[in-house]
Amino acid sequence: MRPARGITLVEVVLALFILALVLGPFLRNLVGQAQVGEDTEKLQMATKILQSMKEEVCTVRFRDFWTYAGKNQPDQDGWYVLDDMFWPHSKDEVMAYQKKYRDFEASGTFKFVKRQGRPPDDRSMVFFRVFVAWFQPNQGRQVRSTSMIVIEPKS
Repeated sequence: MRPARGITLVEVVLALFILALVLGPFLRNLVGQAQVGEDTEKLQMATKILQSMKEEVCTVRFRDFWTYAGKNQPDQDGWYVLDDMFWPHSKDEVMAYQKKYRDFEASGTFKFVKRQGRPPDDRSMVFFRVFVAWFQPNQGRQVRSTSMIVIEPKS
């Protein structure tokens, strides 16, 4: 009588175990690369939003800052909330990114800065800060910001 040919259950389990040992690090690396790609994309989005907000705020007429300041109260340090009316296009960008990643938020503040040799109530120089925040699974909450001083042009 000839011995039966084939593989036993032990051989199958051993082969699957060896395959898992070989493919495990490869698959872990592949998932890690995908996560790094997503993190990089979010950082690029944040940088683009910040630059867009900065450009838009620089185009705001000074009388709009004055009008807004006249209707709103600053905090105890003199900062006003930078309403999204100052950056409507960037707000639309944030909303578009929210469709893909639901964790983006943008905000900003501004205050009037005293200029040397000017009256104390002079409002011809504005310092503003803009922030973008989002969540990255590997690193938690991320915040990027930029700031700038804008001086009223002479007319």
